[in-house]
Amino acid sequence: MRAVAVLLALAAAASAQDYERAKAVCAEAREIRRAQGYGKAIEFLEPRLDHPVIVKEYADCCLWGGEEERGLRGIRGAAVPAKHRLEAEIGLLKRLFRFREAAEVARGHGWREAEAFWGAEAALRDRLHARAGRARWLAAAGVLSLLGFWAVVRRRSSSAPATA
Repeated sequence: MRAVAVLLALAAAASAQDYERAKAVCAEAREIRRAQGYGKAIEFLEPRLDHPVIVKEYADCCLWGGEEERGLRGIRGAAVPAKHRLEAEIGLLKRLFRFREAAEVARGHGWREAEAFWGAEAALRDRLHARAGRARWLAAAGVLSLLGFWAVVRRRSSSAPATA
């Protein structure tokens, strides 16, 4: 029993030390970001994606630096459990307006609430896109009708006999 308690205490200490290391890496990345920009901070963080805190910092840097696709590739290859990558990955997919893919990622990880939400968002975007397409066709038909009406009126006014 005592050996189990010692092992648990060692694991807790290692976990706390790992967390502090991750926070230090994130602080260094923020300094790099301030001094040299998002690109350099992303380059600094990419080989260090081994803790959930670092993965979140990396996703934020990619989001604000406009490197969402690069961020997705990095997060998907990160050496952390999938459940810790999920939030960062969905955040980047949301920014890219890839709601259907976000729903599929959530479904793959068993996150039913996120799957339903992003699936509904994708369906809403599809409906709005379809309505916008119909509105464009109606506007084009309206313009053609007005042009036709204008041509008929102009033709009649030019063919009418002059009264003097």
